[in-house]
Amino acid sequence: MSNKNSAITVGTMATYSPKLLGLSLLAAASVYFTGSVSAASSLIDFGFDEGSGTKVTDTINSLTGLPAVPAKPPTFETAAPSGKAGDSAVHFEAGQYFTVNDPDTRLQLDPKNPSFTLQAWVKFAGNPAGRQVFYYANGPGGAVSFSVNNDRTVFVTTLGIADVRSQAAIPDDGAWHHIAVIHEAGKELRFYVDGALGDTVAYTNGVNFTRTQKLFSIGAEWNGALQYIGSVDRLKVSSGMLKPDQLDSQAAPPASLIAFAFDEGTGTTVTDTINSLKGLPAVPANSPTFETAAPSGKAGDSAVHFEAGQYFTVNDPDTRLQLDPKNPSFTLQAWVKFAGNPAGRQVFYYANGPGGAVSFSVNNDRTVFVTTLGIADVRSQAAIPDDGAWHHIAVIHENGKELRFYVDGTLGDTVAYTRGVNFTRTQKLFSIGAEWNGALQYIGSVDRLKVSSGMLTAAQLDAQSVPSAGAGGLIIANPSISPLSFSIGVTDAAGSIVDANAISLSFNGVKVTPTTVTKSGATTTITYKFPNAPIQSGSSNTSSLTIKDTKGVSYSSSASLIVASFATLPANALLSGSAVDKAKKGFKIRTYQTDGGSQDGTIAYNEALLAGRNGPNVANLADAGGVDGKGYFTWPGVINFDTTSGANGYFNDPGYLDTTFPGIPGTSDDSQNFVEEIVAALEFKTPGMYTMAVNTDWTGFPNGADGYLVRAGTNPLEAATSVTLGFFDALVPAGSARGVANSPFQFYVSQAGIYPFRLMYYQTGGSANLEWFVLNADGTRTLVNDAAKADAIPAYYQWTASASAPTLSLTRATSGLTIAFTGTLQVANSVGGPWTDQPGASPMTVQLSGLMKFYRAKQ
Repeated sequence: MSNKNSAITVGTMATYSPKLLGLSLLAAASVYFTGSVSAASSLIDFGFDEGSGTKVTDTINSLTGLPAVPAKPPTFETAAPSGKAGDSAVHFEAGQYFTVNDPDTRLQLDPKNPSFTLQAWVKFAGNPAGRQVFYYANGPGGAVSFSVNNDRTVFVTTLGIADVRSQAAIPDDGAWHHIAVIHEAGKELRFYVDGALGDTVAYTNGVNFTRTQKLFSIGAEWNGALQYIGSVDRLKVSSGMLKPDQLDSQAAPPASLIAFAFDEGTGTTVTDTINSLKGLPAVPANSPTFETAAPSGKAGDSAVHFEAGQYFTVNDPDTRLQLDPKNPSFTLQAWVKFAGNPAGRQVFYYANGPGGAVSFSVNNDRTVFVTTLGIADVRSQAAIPDDGAWHHIAVIHENGKELRFYVDGTLGDTVAYTRGVNFTRTQKLFSIGAEWNGALQYIGSVDRLKVSSGMLTAAQLDAQSVPSAGAGGLIIANPSISPLSFSIGVTDAAGSIVDANAISLSFNGVKVTPTTVTKSGATTTITYKFPNAPIQSGSSNTSSLTIKDTKGVSYSSSASLIVASFATLPANALLSGSAVDKAKKGFKIRTYQTDGGSQDGTIAYNEALLAGRNGPNVANLADAGGVDGKGYFTWPGVINFDTTSGANGYFNDPGYLDTTFPGIPGTSDDSQNFVEEIVAALEFKTPGMYTMAVNTDWTGFPNGADGYLVRAGTNPLEAATSVTLGFFDALVPAGSARGVANSPFQFYVSQAGIYPFRLMYYQTGGSANLEWFVLNADGTRTLVNDAAKADAIPAYYQWTASASAPTLSLTRATSGLTIAFTGTLQVANSVGGPWTDQPGASPMTVQLSGLMKFYRAKQ
């Protein structure tokens, strides 16, 4: 799990040359500045949603397109990119295209700054016989055409100046794809496919404004040449440059449903700015209150605060809060501030109506949580820092695929999810601050609560504490830090492009040279790898960045960064290759269960239970082939156990078969009062940081049903010869003792090889579920010892423990010299030997008289 405690931006500023200063516009106080580049303005937008008939109409300037050949009109198709009912696209065959009269030149680029953005959704079969033009404007407002080449690449023509081909290829898969061209005047053309930058071509020849045609065409050139055969939807032309995240590249564009800014400041009513829905106190005598310390820190900006019994209900009789039943992707986001670890899960948004039943909450371990009501509770590992500050959280649901959880604009977790949204509920209200009946009360503050139908991009999330007010320059993201490196992303915006040769970076006040500077799409990532990594666990650090764009405008940002806590595998625990029997893959598992007892949910109690101090063992020791002479089952597979048939955890049917815990049930209830001690030697094929997790059916405070402890060392069965890597002990108070610990834990492996591990898991009541896995850098999860996965960490259950290194210490005593040693003590008359064993036990006293003697200890 990547560290989410990083990146608290302290200040951001831009510095301009005197020439540009008079043209600059302050975009947002203390966040971003912009130079003279103006924001893009829409000129035409054809949605082709007429569905029938022979004409199409632009929604910006009401320009109307008619068939160029009345007897051969283009046709409409209902299989538009969004898949929504009522959404149609247009289809062209040979001889079919539209001409659009524009007598007033409403399609007008700016002659002084002819930057432009062209975009559309296209679908066409195979490789065309030749280039195909679907947009052609040869008038005084700027002569440009937009086409696809015969190798399925995006193509643009500045008519009368240049044909510009690209290497941005459109997949040949029979599906809809979004394509775009962004022209930055005097510099280049950027070509996009499905929102991703596919090519950049240097171009400084501008746009031709000498042409005189008072029409443009869609589906071919004005005279039918270079006919486009295929379908087109959402054709848009803008004067100026859109940002990449502003492109219409989502098949189902997101639509805002509600936005509560909570800026009323006084009174008892809150109003949504999208649909004017009003929230009133559910308990009139106990209204939520407003606070002025909102995330932006601006005067007049307020947030709402909830205490026990305080929440709003919002009537929605017309179901304006309506997700799309055919594509129920959604985006939930809000700013939250709450103290410590809540006693239980806290819900601050709850909608259980016919428009889609969803709730948004924070879990008792400060992680982001979402519920598709009536379907699933979905926890995440996206942790909200416990620092008393405001933090932005979001959940993006991609229908049929996954839920993505964000904290402060950074992806914190991705959970596979294919079960959709429930549209069968009937409540005509939703609530803010608790569930509709006051259950799962949220204690804390909330601001800028927003719900959208569809998926916002990460860049579109409202994750800046001070929202951008208009066009901005370079966008410097919050830095992220790991024990090995830190990185900062800088995104091109509003015509500002990063100058990769103008970067000044400092870490903890010392200027450093970036290790790598890479660019993907519009984002440049600056990374510095620590030369003596890893740096100290839990350490506080600072970074500062000054960077220029290609116009010479300077941007600066400073941040404080906290390294996540991590452990280090003991170097002396490394096993030699010959000490491990690699044919014996798997784990040794010792199960201990008792009848009755106090069922205490602490590690200490359950270690005592495992040691036999809390009652006799009633586990079924004949289960799973029986135990060996030391009481251990041999388990050759993975750790993926469950006492119920439901889909618990991450690894379930059909890909993974949950099995019951070996030895359970015994003579008592199958899921109560038992401990599993799991030991194995794990092989790490490369050095570096690893994130491991133990997933149980509950990891929250104060529920004491289960917990775990993971140790590694020369003998992980003993605390004295091993280090604790991670644990969860719900009933130990949180604080300096780190009583409540999140399931994922990080540790550093300094040398590749095989190390002994021990996982102790306990269950005191209710159902039981256990998974042991590694979180990969790409967000995926791999079970330890998963034979089907090449990246899995192998586990071995038979090895010979490394002998402890001998020790030797000398202390002068009145009676001579006292030698304390481990191993075998040897003596010689010279340092070169010969050496002979010295009989006797440690400590041993020898006389300081006679010939010189040399002593050593050996294994």
